[in-house]
Amino acid sequence: MSSSAPRDALSLTSIREALIRQEDTIIFALIERAQFALNAESHDHGSPKYAALTGGAGTSLLEFMLLEEERSHARLRRYTAPDEHAFFPSRLPTPMIPKLVEFPEVLHPTQININAEIMQMYKQKVLPGLCSAGDDGHHGSSVVADIAVLQAISKRVHYGFFVAESKFRAQTAEFTRLIEARDEEGIMALLTHAAVEEKVLRRVRLKASTFGLEIDAPPPTPEKGAGAPPLPAAPVFTRADSGGASTRVDPELIVRLYREDVIPLTKVAEVKYLLQRLTPAAIAHHGAPGSACALAADAFLASGCPAGRRAPDTLCLPSVGDVFEAVSSNKAYHGIVLLEVGDSGLLSEVRHLLKESSLRIVGEVMHEARFHLIGKRGASLPNITTVVGRAEVLRLCRMWLRSLVAGGVDLVESSAAHGAEPHANGTATGGASAALVGSKRTADGRSVGGAGEAAVAYLVDTRAPLSDEMTVLATAPAAEVEVARCAVVTKGANAEGVPSGRDHTIIFFTLTQQAGSLAQALDALHRHGVNLLSIRSYVDVHDERRVDFVVTAQGHERDLTIAGALDELRSRAAAVKVFGSFKHAARP
Repeated sequence: MSSSAPRDALSLTSIREALIRQEDTIIFALIERAQFALNAESHDHGSPKYAALTGGAGTSLLEFMLLEEERSHARLRRYTAPDEHAFFPSRLPTPMIPKLVEFPEVLHPTQININAEIMQMYKQKVLPGLCSAGDDGHHGSSVVADIAVLQAISKRVHYGFFVAESKFRAQTAEFTRLIEARDEEGIMALLTHAAVEEKVLRRVRLKASTFGLEIDAPPPTPEKGAGAPPLPAAPVFTRADSGGASTRVDPELIVRLYREDVIPLTKVAEVKYLLQRLTPAAIAHHGAPGSACALAADAFLASGCPAGRRAPDTLCLPSVGDVFEAVSSNKAYHGIVLLEVGDSGLLSEVRHLLKESSLRIVGEVMHEARFHLIGKRGASLPNITTVVGRAEVLRLCRMWLRSLVAGGVDLVESSAAHGAEPHANGTATGGASAALVGSKRTADGRSVGGAGEAAVAYLVDTRAPLSDEMTVLATAPAAEVEVARCAVVTKGANAEGVPSGRDHTIIFFTLTQQAGSLAQALDALHRHGVNLLSIRSYVDVHDERRVDFVVTAQGHERDLTIAGALDELRSRAAAVKVFGSFKHAARP
């Protein structure tokens, strides 16, 4: 499998032929799956029957088998092709065969992957209508058939990128105007051709009706010596009766699948693609290389872009506000910002921006920071008299530093060192501690540079790049770990997602300071069965009578429990806003 795209991939003829072939694949895959029962246990994340096989980590047999197939195919470069999108892109190995042919890039690099929506649609809508209820025991065979359907639908939906690119090039001015205005409805209207969609549905109905028929055997061949055999008679099709083996599919089910799901999801993919079409950098973050946000941006890219495929560009910006501005002004599609460090709660600047802007959190990336104690080459631990680092890191490592460095040692916050501009992970601008090494005095005027440089050490993230002048003196023990939580933000219109079953929702609300107001607000959440994972309060600096609360709830805002609780909470709070719902990221 090579990462390739035909030269005429964007021609109308090529696109039409590809879509027609994909219709055949989807219909035959559905017919194959229909011969088995629903077999719900093979989709159950908690099934004890397959715990030994899947590792018991909340993975269903379907997901386990799908991942194993994607791993195998990834080694053959399947997912470097622009028309292939994996369900588990972040868990795939690097391709093992070389790229055989270099084809020109025909698509704009993006992070769009709507396989989560496809998986949910397939399990909740397609399977119940396609298969008989119950369990026939053929879990392995039915899962293999499931995978064939899922991959076929995924390819058809994501092929919308080619459709969108072809239409963009044909109507560049019109699409550019709509994209710059972020007019999603206008883009959707320009993409939609009702007559073409109706033609597709008629073709799908005819194929499903034809493919779903049984073909009788042709007449027997005349005996030898009876003369030249006549041409075979045209096959006679006999519809399988409804009481026969479940090897056929109701054509209207497939037509409905296309009308209600495949075509709409394809257009969603096309709109998402076009919204990123003019964006030179798809991901913006703050922090220098090696910082928590920079590493989170790399991890986020890897989560949606398999090895070997060109990833979107990144844009490194000085501050959180700059990231929000870049996303708001369409210079970037996603932004990565530091949400909280350790147990400090949401950082005030991020909380304020989420409160005031239309951006929403659509994902999170967890980063564990471990620390080196570094110094100028030639320095040794017995000579260290001063350790410079970020305040939080100094507090975290205080006991370790006291036991490590003999005698008295001064702990100096990096923000107090003249000329230092520390990042979220404790490193300084321009590489690991480059600015700190150049600093001559601390806030109280003591020398920490020049002739005394050998007596100064710096606490930095182990992943931060080191300059040639620096060396590692010691590494903090495993217990001294700082967890940084980064949020992935995007415009609210782009933030629609589907519940994954492992979601968190961050809710902001404001209460007036009166007895019982918090109890009433929490009761609204409790009565709807919402499980709160954390709650923090922040006094409004502009109005002491108002208190802001930020809670993290288990579940997705589209879940009935949270949706109902939000409706009731809005009647009890001065202001309510959902900062975002997203799949929870486990610690590394």
